[in-house]
Amino acid sequence: MSIKKNFVFVLAILWLTLATVPLTTTAQFLPSPYTHEDEAEEAEETRADSSMFQRADAFSFMDGSFLKGAATLVRKVLDDRGSVQLAMTMSELDTNASYSAWYIIFNTPCEGGPGNCTEPEIDGVANAGGFVTGDDGTGYFYGELDEGPLSAGIAGLGAGLADSMASEIHIVLQSHGDTVAGSVAGQISIPGFACTPVCEDQVAVIFPPGSP
Repeated sequence: MSIKKNFVFVLAILWLTLATVPLTTTAQFLPSPYTHEDEAEEAEETRADSSMFQRADAFSFMDGSFLKGAATLVRKVLDDRGSVQLAMTMSELDTNASYSAWYIIFNTPCEGGPGNCTEPEIDGVANAGGFVTGDDGTGYFYGELDEGPLSAGIAGLGAGLADSMASEIHIVLQSHGDTVAGSVAGQISIPGFACTPVCEDQVAVIFPPGSP
C-alpha cells in the first residue's frame, strides 16, 4: 500500500474515533500521559537551541493526487522549550466555505517511513487553526503548537507533542461546507461541526522528522 493511501487509512480511523466523542464548543480532552515526575526528569536534561525548516506540497486526502497548495513547518528548541510553527497556503478549495486545520501527531515516527502507519498509532490531535474561503477558493492560515500536554483552549484529543524535532507531524484540512453565520468559530476549530451539508477531509500534508 502506498504512503498516501496508508496516510488516508490512518486518518480515516482517527476521524471515526473523533466522531464517537461528544464535542461541543468546549474542547474535550483525554488524560495526558505526562506527569510531574516526567517533567522533573526532563528538566534535568537541557537541549541546545536549534531550529529546522521544512516544506511540503499538499495532496488530496482521498486519492493522493497533488493539489495547488503547500505548507511550511519550522521546528524549534529555544531555552529547552520546543515548538512547531506552521504556515499553509491553498487555492482551488471550496468557495465561500469554512475549513478547520489539524495537527496529527506521531511522537514515534511511523514504521516503514513517513505516512506508512497501518495501525492507529496516533499520539495526539490538535486544532491548528482555520479559515474561510472567498469566491476564489483560496485560503491561508498560521498555527503554532508547543511541546507538552495540550493547552486549555486547543481542541484536541490524546497526548501533546513530545519532541518538536523528532515527532512526525501530519496536517489535515477539513471542509465544513458553506460558511454559517454565527457558527464560524466552531467550524474552524471543531471537527464535524456545523457541516453544510457534510464535513469532508480534503487536504493533507506530511512532515517527516529530521528532514529539511
